[in-house]
Amino acid sequence: SYTIDQSIRFPSPTTGYLNRTPSSASDRRTWTWSGWIKRSTLAPLAGSADAVIFGADASSSNFLHLRIDGASTNADELYLVASSSTMSIRYAPLLRDVSAWYHIVVRIDTTDATAADRAKVYLNGIQITDIVSATYPSLNREFAVNNTVEHDLGRLSYAGTETFEGYMAEINFIDGQALAPTDFGEFNN
Repeated sequence: SYTIDQSIRFPSPTTGYLNRTPSSASDRRTWTWSGWIKRSTLAPLAGSADAVIFGADASSSNFLHLRIDGASTNADELYLVASSSTMSIRYAPLLRDVSAWYHIVVRIDTTDATAADRAKVYLNGIQITDIVSATYPSLNREFAVNNTVEHDLGRLSYAGTETFEGYMAEINFIDGQALAPTDFGEFNN
């Protein structure tokens, strides 16, 4: 068996988050984000429609976020969205088990010739193919991620809202490579 030794708790509301602003831009077309999350509550926090897990943004017109939707019609869906409707993908699986850890991998490669392969999300090692709605990014689209803007774990940085309440562990960001879940962690038969 394998145990992840440490996690970080993101308390509510708005007090728990991590941020970083890169000093120089890097590959804005190809990257991978991987992390384990565990929600503490299903109720949206005051002033928060969604719970932002990861994001990079300078403003409401220049962002990319991985969120858990808090709206009543789409509650608890995983949602990958970028500014100006350049990407908007809603995934059908609901993240409603507050006792479970979820492994999420976001794989972005806008250099891929196939639109649906430019943005992939994996949940617990399996690519999510049950999609509610999707607008895929255009070929060679550059996102706010890896630009010289604030990157946050646990909140919407430009507004300081839409906070995530729960735990995160083993967060990895890979610049310039579109990787699969098998590149992260240990797997037992």
